Amino acid sequence: MIVCGYCDRESRDHEFCDHCNREIASLCEPVGDAPSEFELACRLTIPCSEWANRWPADPLLNLHVQVKERSFRVYGFSEVQWAAWQPRVETRQANRIAVLPELEIISVATGTIVAVESHSQDSYVINSLTMRDKTIDWIEAADGQQIDTRFEQTGRETVA
Repeated sequence: MIVCGYCDRESRDHEFCDHCNREIASLCEPVGDAPSEFELACRLTIPCSEWANRWPADPLLNLHVQVKERSFRVYGFSEVQWAAWQPRVETRQANRIAVLPELEIISVATGTIVAVESHSQDSYVINSLTMRDKTIDWIEAADGQQIDTRFEQTGRETVA
């Protein structure tokens, strides 16, 4: 028997859960203990005790953590999971777009933690304007500052 990391029920099948049918083979292997907290470069200590000292079975299920009026999305990757996800996460980290918050990668003894500061839902507004069958989309910060545009408007005509 093995415990599925998705539904926390015992399964006889070590490849797919008997109950939720998700693939569990690589996710439920013993991978070491996850930390109960970690420190960001800005010296904030982020608790991750919800993991109960066990790496999440699905690294895309994040924790939402509020620390000193700042909120973060925290992702936990065991060593096995990180080997598969590292190239994608590092590509995302390298590609800076104004509307995407920076992410921080923290290596710990038995895995890797990725922390991303969350913006409030009011931080950005996506605006659209349709002119002559063409749509101009732009993203504005809550203070009205335009931070990204998908289309450029020139005179009477909109060009992509």
